[in-house]
Amino acid sequence: MSDTMRLGSRKFYDDANFAGGIARSGYFTIKEAEHLVSYGHTLNGLVNGQLSPENSEEQNFVEQFQSAETSDLYFVKLWRKYQRALYLSKHKASLDGRKVAAAELKQPVFVGEDDDDVVVDDDDDFGDDDLDDDF
Repeated sequence: MSDTMRLGSRKFYDDANFAGGIARSGYFTIKEAEHLVSYGHTLNGLVNGQLSPENSEEQNFVEQFQSAETSDLYFVKLWRKYQRALYLSKHKASLDGRKVAAAELKQPVFVGEDDDDVVVDDDDDFGDDDLDDDF
């Protein structure tokens, strides 16, 4: 019985969540991406209960992953980072979650209480009168 994590039964690319590949997602280093591709199916199976631990390292992985405490095990940190990347890839932050109509974009937006001082120049010449027409 070996004391190391076993390789996955096949390569773990997770194209459903990272269409460009794990390595190109921008969330992982090259080394981390290589380890996820090699060990991802094993880690996923251990976490989901589809695989049972075969050695002490896998048993420690399962126990420490299920605990809420921080872990020093590399594979626990890696799989938590992977799960965080899944969350981040599905939950993109935006400044304004609603769709804005094009007509609303032309209206001036003022922030603050002394909006009376603000002057909006609505002519569409964009300062064309300052350009030289002699070219």
